[in-house]
Amino acid sequence: MKSKVFLINLLILWVLFGVVQKADAAEVDHFIFTGLGASEEAGEPFSITITAVDTASQKVTSFTGTVDLTVNTDYDGVVSPATTENFDSGVWTGNVSLDKIATDIYLTCDDGAGHTANSSIFDVTPGAATTLVFDQIGPQISGEDFSI
Repeated sequence: MKSKVFLINLLILWVLFGVVQKADAAEVDHFIFTGLGASEEAGEPFSITITAVDTASQKVTSFTGTVDLTVNTDYDGVVSPATTENFDSGVWTGNVSLDKIATDIYLTCDDGAGHTANSSIFDVTPGAATTLVFDQIGPQISGEDFSI
């Protein structure tokens, strides 16, 4: 009887260990973006998270690479950073900024090995004005209106 219990326990441990090994050996299938709002402010950093996932959308903790960030082709501005820092256990969280206003854009990440993802669609809105600049104003007559 003891040998049966031992074999059953051994079989259970083997199955559990095998499942854990398979989960750790999962390969990246795609990425998932989180943290983006419906709009972000031009020139201001905003935080996003990108997670490497397998075909079942489970986090791939073994992924520690980087991804390139781009914006869909309708956007003529710059995304910064163009490449993320290394992922930590399948996750990268960092600040991203876009330098021009736009509507209906999305970020794309690509690890260079055929694994990509698009973020949700969002707008890049203008920031608050911080300065007011006037062109040079020529001579004026006191008491009369003039254009600026």
